[in-house]
Amino acid sequence: MFAFNLEKLQPGDIILTRAPGDRESDIIRKLSESNYSHAIMYVCHSSAIESTGLRVNSFNISQRFFKNSDDAIALRYLGKGEKEIIGKAVEFVRNKIGTEYGGSELRRCRTEHTNPAAGAKEPNRQICTRLVMQAYEEAGLKLVCNPAYCTLKDIEESPQLTTIRDILVPISQEEIDSIPKTSSISIQDEETNKILTFAQKISGEDIQTIAQVSELIIRRNELDLPITDFIKNETDYLYLCEYDMILHPEQYDQKLFNKIPTEYQHIVANELLESRTQLKLFQKNLTLIQMCPYNYLSYFQLQKQLYEKLVNIAKIRIAIGESLPQIP
Repeated sequence: MFAFNLEKLQPGDIILTRAPGDRESDIIRKLSESNYSHAIMYVCHSSAIESTGLRVNSFNISQRFFKNSDDAIALRYLGKGEKEIIGKAVEFVRNKIGTEYGGSELRRCRTEHTNPAAGAKEPNRQICTRLVMQAYEEAGLKLVCNPAYCTLKDIEESPQLTTIRDILVPISQEEIDSIPKTSSISIQDEETNKILTFAQKISGEDIQTIAQVSELIIRRNELDLPITDFIKNETDYLYLCEYDMILHPEQYDQKLFNKIPTEYQHIVANELLESRTQLKLFQKNLTLIQMCPYNYLSYFQLQKQLYEKLVNIAKIRIAIGESLPQIP
């Protein structure tokens, strides 16, 4: 078996994967005339985001395995303004977590991918190719003819992307068994989906993202308290940081970090330093909440407390990562 070599991946990488012998993967590759059957965006420290047959979700990429060493490649933008563009693209996919899958939209890709004027018929739905290409389009970079209905082949052949191969490394069954099956990423998805389902039920509207929950409450103030109470009393959404601290205590405590074997400290430190990007996002969202004219509502007060906590925790992670002087 093979697993991702995290040292070869960078935030914003578009990862194309396949599973030869799997019926669904083989059909998708045939219909799309591509070498691959799925598209993913790598976010940071083992976290990636994809649109599957249910919703857009985040997952721990370390827990995904392949039969062959060439079953995945990364496509990377290395052009002008790459840092800013990649940062915006990553922010876009994060904001799409929870969006439902659009099966009928996938079928339209075969006929509309070469038509740049064909807009999404169901813009509040996602498919794997649309998610990663719209992310870069939103960041100001159009990588394919039609981001809304592009195929995997369109992405694979985009002249603006550089192909990174050999991103998979062998992994033993013993190593696979040692990887925790539960992660803070999977817990985050579960809690987010609870909130979205409740918001849909109480509003009767097609609410697909946390951002749309915020917009809903601004439009319909009477839903402020019911949704806020649900988040506080029926979900663990506010305690995702604490879950991650339990699962990865060495990433939040300098003394525990110092006990990590020296050969692994730089790997963990690099993951921690990726929190610099997260910190900017958290600070941006916190500022937006503070400036929002509706920040007196209970829901936004709750969000304010959450982002204040996230900012402080990101600073702790960065400080630990910077404790190794060799890390830039």
